[in-house]
Amino acid sequence: MSLLKRFQSICNSRVERIFQNFLYLDPQQKEFSEWQAALYYSLLGGGKRIRAMLCIATGMIYEIPETELDIYAAAIEMIHAFSLIHDDLPAMDNDNLRRGKPTAHITFGEANAILAGDALNTAAFELLAGIITPHFNSLKRLKMIKALCTASGFKGMCAGQYLDVNPDKNTPTLEGLRHLHQLKTGKLIEACITLPLIYAEPAENEAQALTEFASLFGLIFQIQDDILDIEGQAKTLGKTPLKDQHLNKFTYPAILGLEAAKNHRADLYSHAQKLLQPFGERAEFLSLLLEFAAKRDY
Repeated sequence: MSLLKRFQSICNSRVERIFQNFLYLDPQQKEFSEWQAALYYSLLGGGKRIRAMLCIATGMIYEIPETELDIYAAAIEMIHAFSLIHDDLPAMDNDNLRRGKPTAHITFGEANAILAGDALNTAAFELLAGIITPHFNSLKRLKMIKALCTASGFKGMCAGQYLDVNPDKNTPTLEGLRHLHQLKTGKLIEACITLPLIYAEPAENEAQALTEFASLFGLIFQIQDDILDIEGQAKTLGKTPLKDQHLNKFTYPAILGLEAAKNHRADLYSHAQKLLQPFGERAEFLSLLLEFAAKRDY
């Protein structure tokens, strides 16, 4: 097993332990058994855990205690799961396949899927606000809650989703596409690094470098997603390929052409690598994640 795979397995175990403890419902409340299944379906049903790994890898640079760090990673993964449930809905991307399985609304019905997404969204902030560790700092947690709200709300992910489903509201240029994805995908990825930085309070130059790295990582991840929509296979991707083309989505290959999109990804990758160099071995896992984001096939 590769070093990255081992790290992924460890991160997955850590955040899933929090999910199962925090989202526990009394089994005597049998009326909620399907509800709990819907919550767990998207949270525990596979996925790369890129966001959790980014958060934990950043925290490792500054030796943030696991009991603190895992809360941040789990909260971000809850927001991500909520966004995927809603993104797949008929009113949005109308997708039937996610992570190689039927999407949440296909499995549990549209209303239950919407409610599961709503619950995961609010649970993320309840987790950040309510779980007190030996290293708890109320002011830092308050800053984290604000940062995650900004990343996922009307100034971040939701704004990007709006532009995605209303393409006439955005400029069909490379800059317009970058703006869309910095909101839709990039802001939540940036939060993966912002939350540990709030706790660690590093030197300003380090914080700036890692914040810029997060922004580039989000763009690289999205460009590769767009490329895989064209070149990937459903069995490997775990979702429907060519979906963007069928929906006439605003993508990097559509704007630049496939080869130019790959070259743009390579340029961003080179820049992001340089930002990590001053951190040396402390950024080993961030470097591995960057390589995965740029070269993955799923």
